[in-house]
Amino acid sequence: MYSDMIEVSLPVKKFAADLELEIMFSQKEEITLNTVNVSRPGLQLAGFFDYFGANRVQVLGNAEMQFIKKMAYEERIYSLTQFFKYPIPCIILARNIEVPGNCLKLPVAAAFRCLSLIFTTTTLVNHIVMYLNKLLAPT
Repeated sequence: MYSDMIEVSLPVKKFAADLELEIMFSQKEEITLNTVNVSRPGLQLAGFFDYFGANRVQVLGNAEMQFIKKMAYEERIYSLTQFFKYPIPCIILARNIEVPGNCLKLPVAAAFRCLSLIFTTTTLVNHIVMYLNKLLAPT
């Protein structure tokens, strides 16, 4: 695995095209990546932010989305507001998962790039890690 010291900025559209992702929403033109690591933020959605790799691409699969959907409305809004306070480069949804409407209405959510892909979560994470290893490789 390569060093996490390299940082690359590229257009969101290029990142999405390279990974064959559909852009669900994005208010920013560029995405900055500096690690090949990818996170599935289940612990953060539950409120545990110690050791959170916020600089990583965040992937939400069925487990994370079912957890979000089962939360009470106020708990969901609080949890997602805390999550969105971090400088996350993007959130990618596996399996073309639908986002609960009230999640998209959060003011902080609008600044994030949210992309979607039909792959299973494990396949998606592997696909992203291989891409990031090439993208962030020393030249």
